[in-house]
Amino acid sequence: MNIEDIFLRARESGRRELTELESKKVFHSFGIPVVEGEIARTPEEAKQLTGKMGFPVVMKIASPDILHKTDVGGVKTGIKSLDGVEEAFKAIVESVHKKAPDARIEGITVQPMERRGLEVIVGGVRDPIFGNIVMFGLGGILTEVLKDVTFGLAPIIREEAREMIEGIRAKQLLHGYRGGKEVDIEAIADIMVKISELMEHPEIAEVDANPVFARADGAVCVDARIILSERKPGKEYKARKPPAKASGIEALFRPESVLLIGSSRIVEKGGMASPELFGNIRYNLKNYFKGKLQVFDLETSRLRELEGMKADTAVLALPPEEALEIVEYLNVRSIIHITGGFTESQRKNYRDIIRKKGIRVLGPNTIMGVISQEPGLNTAFERDLMPERGNIAVLSQSGGVGAVLLDWAKYYGIGISRFAFMGDKLDIGDSELLGFLNSDPETKVICIYMEGLNNGREFVDIVKGIHKPILVLKGGRSEASKKRAASHTASLAGSDEVFNAAFKVCGILRVESIEELFSGALALLDQPSMKGKKVAVVSNVGGPAILAADALEAEGLKLAGLAWKTRESLSKKLPEIFPTPESVINPIDTIADARADRFELILEEVLKDPEVDGVMVINMLKSTFFQPGEAMVIAEVASRHSKPVVDVPAGGEDYFKVREVLKDSGLPTYNLPGKAAKVLRLLYDYHEALEKKGEVGGLIAGNDSGIDVLLSKSKDA
Repeated sequence: MNIEDIFLRARESGRRELTELESKKVFHSFGIPVVEGEIARTPEEAKQLTGKMGFPVVMKIASPDILHKTDVGGVKTGIKSLDGVEEAFKAIVESVHKKAPDARIEGITVQPMERRGLEVIVGGVRDPIFGNIVMFGLGGILTEVLKDVTFGLAPIIREEAREMIEGIRAKQLLHGYRGGKEVDIEAIADIMVKISELMEHPEIAEVDANPVFARADGAVCVDARIILSERKPGKEYKARKPPAKASGIEALFRPESVLLIGSSRIVEKGGMASPELFGNIRYNLKNYFKGKLQVFDLETSRLRELEGMKADTAVLALPPEEALEIVEYLNVRSIIHITGGFTESQRKNYRDIIRKKGIRVLGPNTIMGVISQEPGLNTAFERDLMPERGNIAVLSQSGGVGAVLLDWAKYYGIGISRFAFMGDKLDIGDSELLGFLNSDPETKVICIYMEGLNNGREFVDIVKGIHKPILVLKGGRSEASKKRAASHTASLAGSDEVFNAAFKVCGILRVESIEELFSGALALLDQPSMKGKKVAVVSNVGGPAILAADALEAEGLKLAGLAWKTRESLSKKLPEIFPTPESVINPIDTIADARADRFELILEEVLKDPEVDGVMVINMLKSTFFQPGEAMVIAEVASRHSKPVVDVPAGGEDYFKVREVLKDSGLPTYNLPGKAAKVLRLLYDYHEALEKKGEVGGLIAGNDSGIDVLLSKSKDA
């Protein structure tokens, strides 16, 4: 019987859940090692099976309604006699009837008792956003208690499987913890790769191999479970690369002409449209936009006049009913739609109109639309809300969070190239905006506030082809409720965990706050990536240096062990500070009287040290002799080396004094060591992402952004 016959038989009997034995036959057809067994429907049949298998055996309940067999007393192990077989059979059935009275019992599975090993789980599930994913973690009865699991986008290759294996918290158990034997990592990786291939079969929705016994001499699936998809999947996703230049998208950010459309009378109840909104957008466009501006006021103009008002981009600030009527007359390449409130039928109508006319739309409900420094485009409705010009682009899926990001950038003087509020994404979405920013010479770093995605695989595929740092702050970690999961994997594969896996696959750097988003962006803008985890701390105060060491450890980084040559050189040049080479230890204390010359000397030696991957400088003002202007020497020394340096003038007032000195130097400053440690970790993670993408030194060494889809397998079981 081949696997297609197994699937057909299950569906004909009204089942989506394959039995353990059916699941194992499918596993076997994909070359996945399993402990095979047979179902007994009576104690006598069970005894006969043990005669063929030999003792000891394991007996388990066979029921499509029971996921956690041990919870209902459905597993008996180490059975060594015929009497024991009969007792176990009756005990299992009795326990299941008592604890799960509605469960269908197909019999009792009897299988040889496999030599035990470390219990791990390998699984797969079809995610509604990212498609097929694969999971690895500690298995057995503690799977959902410990939740020590990692995820990857299927299909995975062996290298990705190894990385997932090394990604669990308890990875030491795999490598012979406390005298135990190291398990066969390659055997586990092989099972993971094959299960990821199995997940590509269109009939399969969920897969569990739990537990998998991992030993020094291999790995084997002791239990297996497959859940079929609810219905046949639709059209298969085809990977594509970032769009080169889409004229409609280009018009959003580089328009030569803009048509603003609104009303000086309409006040929308429960909506944004109002004379104030219209007037403020008009003010910003008039004062900042460098191209041709036309204004259409619904109260003083006729609709027919719109046909002669040709423009690259229209800025629309009207309620849905009026907006839909207006769009029919537009002669533009793109629309920035500020207002929202569209019903589903209105959205469909809107989409039909723009497709017919070939117009691209950002929004509706973008709230503040687009800020693009190059042409001076500013559709924000707060007057003079224009950040400084720079090389950081921001995309926001939330008007409220976007407003916070915009305010933060303006207050702290963070240079912005493009800022887009995505709104309801009726037409233009994340992927196309990223495609534009990838080829945008004004943008060097991309920041995104994200709440969700419509097509996760397309997004991953686009990002794989982007060669600029992308940082994401994602909202919506928690889930108010989860549907009952049919497998261990599905119960553990929460949306946030899957997003993390997707981000890792395509090299996105995830941050946890707005401050981290911009702190990381500023560092990535001017600092090189960090090639290793070894950090030197150079400080003119003791306590903050200790806090820095703790913060680095918390981020998975470590204090660099300085080379003997560095120690000797510093001891020779600064004997009053370091009387012997042994006295030069990391964190390196410059002493509170250190001025620019001492900082320069120490930093030069430390940055030349091959054992140092990055440097955190702490240069406090209070309780020391250091002066704000002297901080420039740190930036000058850093610019002569290819390692990242971050500066921490710890405190409040001191921080702003030094920050003012260094604001145009390219040296990022932070007011606390913990923030600087997070940024150094980000620079290390970016180096890892570059290596995965095949980029060396910022040059593309070769990158394939396609996602290959494996052909479904059909082998004889």
